[in-house]
Amino acid sequence: MPVNTQVVSLNEEGQIKIAIYGYLIETELKPSRDTVLFVSASDSEYRAIKSKFPSCIFSLAERAEITKDRKVLDKVSKHPGIILEVKWIKIDGEKAKAHAGYFSGAGITFDFELRRIKMWGIEKVIGPTVADY
Repeated sequence: MPVNTQVVSLNEEGQIKIAIYGYLIETELKPSRDTVLFVSASDSEYRAIKSKFPSCIFSLAERAEITKDRKVLDKVSKHPGIILEVKWIKIDGEKAKAHAGYFSGAGITFDFELRRIKMWGIEKVIGPTVADY
């Protein structure tokens, strides 16, 4: 697989976020073509995630609306969606830990252990934990 230069140019936290978002999208969610994935991201992180997953629909988390019956919708288009968020990242040299997850009616979270070998990659995932808000 070719190296995504937009991901490589990110700072460490940005690279970790993209790795975690990738895990959630590819392993946990496998979203349909009309599902909007709302992400908390900087401009460069947002461009990198869109570049890495061109078949997915992304929007910034600020555009998400949670209805009274706990559905996640795009505020403008009203398309259904899922909110992805990395809550925290702790980097210790070549290793890192992070807590992240998604919301689609209930909060699903995971703890991640990552290691940097050129790029940050996920070594271990603990979870899911379901939080019914």
